[in-house]
Amino acid sequence: MIGELLGIGNTASVYEWGETEVIKIFHNQSCSMHEAKNAEIINNLNLIK
Repeated sequence: MIGELLGIGNTASVYEWGETEVIKIFHNQSCSMHEAKNAEIINNLNLIK
């Protein structure tokens, strides 16, 4: 169940999700696709060993 609103940004809102997690709800699909692509690029940099 989505809990309290924690913050609103340019591309999404973040809510409590249970006791120890959060859920990010994007304002529109293009924002989510853009963030997914950025996450893929960062992951491919292999910065964490």
